Amino acid sequence: MRQRSASSTKRNFWSHLTLCGIIVLGAVVCLTGPRNAYSFVLLPPPPSQGMPLSIDLPTETFNSLGRGVTSFSLLAEGAASAWNDIGVGLSPDHAFFTKSTPRQRDPCAGIDGINTVTFSKTNCGLGWGDVLGITIRRWFEGNNVFEADVLFNDTAPWDAYSGPIQLFVTIGQVDDFTRTALHEFGHALGLGHPPGAPGQSAPAIMKSKSTDVDSLQPDDRDGAHAILYVRPTKDFRIDVTPESQTIRPGSTAEFVLSATATLQPG
Repeated sequence: MRQRSASSTKRNFWSHLTLCGIIVLGAVVCLTGPRNAYSFVLLPPPPSQGMPLSIDLPTETFNSLGRGVTSFSLLAEGAASAWNDIGVGLSPDHAFFTKSTPRQRDPCAGIDGINTVTFSKTNCGLGWGDVLGITIRRWFEGNNVFEADVLFNDTAPWDAYSGPIQLFVTIGQVDDFTRTALHEFGHALGLGHPPGAPGQSAPAIMKSKSTDVDSLQPDDRDGAHAILYVRPTKDFRIDVTPESQTIRPGSTAEFVLSATATLQPG
């Protein structure tokens, strides 16, 4: 979950709906490392595999404040690619997030095995308040996370820009979609909110409130690399095809077999 930086309050219902900044199904304990070593927070359980994202966001382009002509769909893809660039897991997986065919599903309806990314006018039926986005992680008991859905506040004044938070006299704060998408995808892969006490936290996109940080920071990278995830090993299928020969009755022939290994999807 991410809140606007201008807010100094937190709605009460977040205290029992969220833990470590995301909505979860199951018990969660936040893990932190030795004090002052780093400030990232890991959310168990870790993911079981990479995440194909069903990005159901507008594809219509617009002239953004600072990121050129773009669309919300492209901005989300760029945020996912940024996490792939630094890699996820103990042996960094640089293809953790992939793109799947968008399917219109209701992330609030329950488990469907689809990692939906979409706008929503409500927070699963509740008011958004000053919250910009939420991530819902789901898993079966004893297993790793297998689904993460991301909802963005459809009532927020979105745009795209880098640098300091933009404030306007007429409409107030304009929210940068990119840094919010980076933040929520960080939850999806297993990162929580770093502690916010002065002197105990490094700059990070994973802070609970919007800040002037607009890209992934070293603390975000270190957190992603500390997640107990290793890309699943793929099985290989060997297709064996003999070379064709023409032989006469009573003669002998030698067959040379050539094998081709094919990496199976999934």
